[in-house]
Amino acid sequence: MSKPQASSLLNHYHCTSFLPLLGLPDDFPTPDNKFRKTYPTGQVTSSHSPLSAGDIQAYHYFTPTLRSILFDSGTSTGQLEAMKEWQLPQDITQYWQLILHPTKNQQQKIDKIRGEDPKQAEVQQALYRQVVGFHSVRLYQYFNGIYLLAFTVESEVLQVLHKKSEEGREISLFDDKAEHLLANYEGDPLIQDYQQLQLESWLRFSRLARQL
Repeated sequence: MSKPQASSLLNHYHCTSFLPLLGLPDDFPTPDNKFRKTYPTGQVTSSHSPLSAGDIQAYHYFTPTLRSILFDSGTSTGQLEAMKEWQLPQDITQYWQLILHPTKNQQQKIDKIRGEDPKQAEVQQALYRQVVGFHSVRLYQYFNGIYLLAFTVESEVLQVLHKKSEEGREISLFDDKAEHLLANYEGDPLIQDYQQLQLESWLRFSRLARQL
């Protein structure tokens, strides 16, 4: 097997989808307030903020005028009502998955290759089958009453690799100063994980996931 360039593999991936919830009945129940997410000024500027770094960065990206509309401080300002936001905690969503399988024709081709070249079949299987975990699931309500469901997914294999890296495991994909993976690519114990991170496969996932 030829040694791929690191640029052909992803070391970071996430995809966010937005789904307008149109045609809801008039008696659609209000989401539970225990899941409501607010951005009090003191919390957004505090170094001990319970908000994520990404949320804080997004908050400071916008001008104060837009912040008052996009981020609910939890208190009324008497001006245009801020967009409300609810988020499911990760202890609920941590085991949720979205799996994109090969089409029937793609799987038939993979099965045919498997009889001739099992290693190449593994590469092709990884190319056409992606598994993602849910990073966040949020519900927004605009001042006009329209709801928008937003969820962000991440490559499951990357989630596992990042966790191993945080635990001190050496991950060659994350330490690639020469722009190539290990010289002995086939000897890398994480080779099967890397095969699931081909750029082409995740471009396919992004395209098809948005169509779905």
